[in-house]
Amino acid sequence: MTCDKYGILLIFDEVITAFGRLGKSSAAEYFEIEPDMITCAKGLANGVVPVGAVRVRKPIYDAFMQGPDYSIELPHGCTYSGHPLA
Repeated sequence: MTCDKYGILLIFDEVITAFGRLGKSSAAEYFEIEPDMITCAKGLANGVVPVGAVRVRKPIYDAFMQGPDYSIELPHGCTYSGHPLA
């Protein structure tokens, strides 16, 4: 695959296409591709609660798990941070 050949991360944005909308659990499964990262959101809570997630391959996860025990693995902010239910 071209991304592997050149060391480029393949990221699938599955916010709209995941959770069975294509007849498979995700577009990645539908096209038989294993991306490095998959973003997903609305289907996690049926669009009722504003939540999202990012799934990553093990080498990417391991890269973020380096450092002191007291540090946050992936400091970030979310668009739904102020929502009391989320």
